[in-house]
Amino acid sequence: MDDRRAHFLTMLGDTCLAAGLAGIPVELQLRDGTRVAGTPSPRIATDGAGAVSDTGYASPLLIDGMTTHIEDVVEFVVRAP
Repeated sequence: MDDRRAHFLTMLGDTCLAAGLAGIPVELQLRDGTRVAGTPSPRIATDGAGAVSDTGYASPLLIDGMTTHIEDVVEFVVRAP
């Protein structure tokens, strides 16, 4: 995986973790053009199976009950509450 892409995914994982803990909604745009908005499930970084490359974050990302995959995200937005 490209270093810049890995850095983006790590930032996304960090942001969704923090937003989930604080109850702050995010909006994600996926590779296929779908937009997903809501509050992420607070999830801790995981090692091993299911992690995306060396980012330490699991691929499934739960946003208000909808599961998407972190590697499908091409843009994310966090708005002030």
